[in-house]
Amino acid sequence: MPEMIEHQLRIGESARLKKTFFREICVVYAGMAAEHVHSLAVTHSWGHNALAYNLYVSRTVRQIHVIKEQIEILDFGTDYIRFRHLK
Repeated sequence: MPEMIEHQLRIGESARLKKTFFREICVVYAGMAAEHVHSLAVTHSWGHNALAYNLYVSRTVRQIHVIKEQIEILDFGTDYIRFRHLK
């Protein structure tokens, strides 16, 4: 059975979703972009290359996929988000 890891992030904090020898995927909680929308900044690096983008998620959405990683949103507020990552 896959392992579920629970994270709670405040604005500006990050959680590593995946790290291998040559690749890393992280998310940073960027707060509420609007009344019913929260924002996650996704960073993906491999070797000496990297990219980042904002992912805007409606408050009604409970599961998202970030670069083949599954996240289940448990709770969020204006300054925090709690989620589980399927590892």
